[in-house]
Amino acid sequence: MSGVRGVIDIVTRHAAAHLPSAGSAASTMQNLWSMGGAITEDFDEDPAAFSREGANWFWETVTLWDTADQDAGFHAWVDGVHAELKPHVRSNCYVNLSTDNGADGRRGVWGSTERYARLERAKADWDAQNLLRFNKNIEPAKAV
Repeated sequence: MSGVRGVIDIVTRHAAAHLPSAGSAASTMQNLWSMGGAITEDFDEDPAAFSREGANWFWETVTLWDTADQDAGFHAWVDGVHAELKPHVRSNCYVNLSTDNGADGRRGVWGSTERYARLERAKADWDAQNLLRFNKNIEPAKAV
């Protein structure tokens, strides 16, 4: 099972396997956005806000639940979907829809290492003290 059909099979199987119980405000949602054309091919990738060159699809998963006793189940569900889809997806993504997976994970979401280095330099110029560090932080570049 590969390609778009394989991804759709994975997404629908996981969606059916984790339906919230009746009366619960908990929910899971997966969005598959069709890309292509101008949004992924007809632009210069390098200065773009997020890397999407050549991406045919954009995948988003959202989970909401009521109480802390549901944490383990929902985290396991998300981790399971992600693990199964990982061979089909790129490390780069739209950073606001990503989970913070540490410094190495944050480097991957931005696409090229050159883009990340530019962001580190911009951070050093505009926020050398790293005051704005609470949302998937990019560390300021070290002075050389």
